[in-house]
Amino acid sequence: MNSTRTITPQSSCEIAGGKLPGHLSREGLILFSGGRATARDLVKKRLKNFNEAFDEMYKRQSCWVVPDRALREKICQQIVQAVVPVYRSYMQNYGPLVEQDGSSSKYAKYSVQTLEQMLSSLFLPKPGRYASFKGRQLSDKFENGISDLHRTTSAVV
Repeated sequence: MNSTRTITPQSSCEIAGGKLPGHLSREGLILFSGGRATARDLVKKRLKNFNEAFDEMYKRQSCWVVPDRALREKICQQIVQAVVPVYRSYMQNYGPLVEQDGSSSKYAKYSVQTLEQMLSSLFLPKPGRYASFKGRQLSDKFENGISDLHRTTSAVV
């Protein structure tokens, strides 16, 4: 069964990035003496959850295509505006807690610029998906197969 999705600018943030900012909650991250290790663990957990959600969303939606360029750009712009400022702010405020850790790249997986580029590239037509058939000459074998097919169907009818 084929499932067709109509993506509008209004639904785009809900589809692509709606849940992502929720993974970067500031709740419980007020730093007070003795709470730094707890805050670091919480930031790591939230970044890990954000990364997993982003990777899943990107994997699923990077194969979706919005052929209309103006609509695609508007949708991507709205997604970027919904996700990137939250991520940027979170990383500015809490990124240093994770960067002190030896495994910081595991949690601070994306730079703000990379995240923005990836979100901006969603829904693009994929070159080569259909281009491999353009300009290709039909081989004799293929042409003969088509003629044989026509002969066979006319003989059956």
